Order: sequence, then C-alpha cells, then structure tokens
Amino acid sequence: MGACFTKTEQGRQELRARSLPLSRTARNLLFVIDPARPAADWLAMVQGATAEDLQGLQEAGLIAPQAGLSASSAAPAASTPASVVSPPTAEPEGELSYRQLYERLHVQIKNHLGLIKGYQFSLDVEKASSLTELRDVAERLISEVQRAKGEGAAQSTQLALGLAA
Repeated sequence: MGACFTKTEQGRQELRARSLPLSRTARNLLFVIDPARPAADWLAMVQGATAEDLQGLQEAGLIAPQAGLSASSAAPAASTPASVVSPPTAEPEGELSYRQLYERLHVQIKNHLGLIKGYQFSLDVEKASSLTELRDVAERLISEVQRAKGEGAAQSTQLALGLAA
C-alpha cells in the first residue's frame, strides 16, 4: 500500500455535491487523501478505513494513483518546508489556474495549520467552485497564518500560493 493517490476532478465534485452513497469512512478518506503521503498512512489516520474503502474510491473514479510517486518519493516532499516548495512550471502570466491554487492551498493548510486546525479551511477549499472563491479562502488563510505565526510566515504563505503582489 505504498502508492500515493490524488483526488480526481470527479472526486472533488463528489465532495461538494455528496451525490454518491459513500460510507462515512469512505467519504472521510476521500476528503483527506492527497499525494503528500502514501495510502497506508491515510488508511491509518482515518478510523475504520480499510483497503476496500480505498479500492472503492478508485473504482468509482474519485481518486487515482499519482504518477511517479510512491511512499519513498512522497515522504521527502511531505517534510519539505512550505517556503521551499516550488510552484508548478506551467502557469499563465501571474495567474494561477483553479487546480494550481487548489493544490497549493491544501499544501499550505497542512504545513501551517495541520490536519485538525486546518479542517475548516480544507472544507472551504472543497466548497469553492470558482477561482474567486479559492482566492477568498487563500486570503483568509494568509490572515490566519499571520495571526498564528507572524508576518514572515504570512509572507511565505502568500508567495507559496502565488498571490504576492
């Protein structure tokens, strides 16, 4: 179970719409899973989650294996400080796509707030249906990081999110 998974677009839509009859455990697993950790870690973190839940999410097209990542390659990425994370290479002039900002927000939320404190922010990211709504969540995150960790951390977060003026 060393493979890393990421949510598909269908998986992100399911989190917003809640249209499939997923068990609470499977929905929680879908909510937290990302390629930052191998699948075995996520299964251990979600109480009651099993390999069958993971397989069901994959069969439903809600998650997909992350190309080129395994437990050994994901572990260093998860421990990389936020200020060192490099932005994706293909981005328009100063403008992030919805997907790029979505992914960066999840990384910054986990790096600065952790899974528990960042839960509400993660829910807000999942609810956001437009780039404008994601930017609003990003601005609130920057404010929260500034309040909790100071101006330096807030500026680092702003840069990592690609929102520096």
